[in-house]
Amino acid sequence: MTKKVLIVEDERDIRDLICATLDPENFEIICAKDGGEALEIVRANSPDVIVLDIQLPKINGDEVCRLLRADPRLSSIKVLMLSGVTQNIGSQNARLVGADGYITKPFSPLQLLAKIKSL
Repeated sequence: MTKKVLIVEDERDIRDLICATLDPENFEIICAKDGGEALEIVRANSPDVIVLDIQLPKINGDEVCRLLRADPRLSSIKVLMLSGVTQNIGSQNARLVGADGYITKPFSPLQLLAKIKSL
């Protein structure tokens, strides 16, 4: 069964890099440019994994993750937070909002793929 991955990233170059990394792996890839769009897509498509940037327009990634965790229908979706914030600060914050993993920018595409597969 094909796994759905929602990529929530407002920077086009990073979004394109993530898509290029995941495309050969036969994931169904869905993209959103901001937190509000991400929540609409999640409710309509129920992805298996969300790669979620923290700094987003409209609704930031932390709030998106909190809202997902508060909704019993969506709380089991795996969330991998993505940010330019240093590893220690970012990973602590990601745990506080309920994320399943954290990766810093810049990232290795292979590292990102391994994290997604582990979720």
